Amino acid sequence: MNIQPDNCLVFEDSDNGLEAAKAAGLKTIITVNDYTRNQDFTDATLVLNHLGEPDKPFTVIAGNAKGKTYMDMNLIDDIINFR
Repeated sequence: MNIQPDNCLVFEDSDNGLEAAKAAGLKTIITVNDYTRNQDFTDATLVLNHLGEPDKPFTVIAGNAKGKTYMDMNLIDDIINFR
C-alpha cells in the first residue's frame, strides 16, 4: 500500500494490538471493553470507552479528543496531523 506510518491510525481494543501498532510506529486509538479495561494503554494516542455517536458521546479515558464527543473524520484528521 506504500502508506507512511505518520498517515495511519489504528483502532484497537487490547494491549496486544497496541503493542503491534506501536512496533510498527503507528498512532493508536483504543476502545476498552470488559476484558481489556484494566490493561496498560499508556502508549495509546487516545483511549475511549467507545467511538461515540452524535447523540451518544464517548468518555475519554486517556489522551486528547480535541473537544470532540464522537469519532468522525475531522477528529481522525486532527489526530493524524497533530492539530
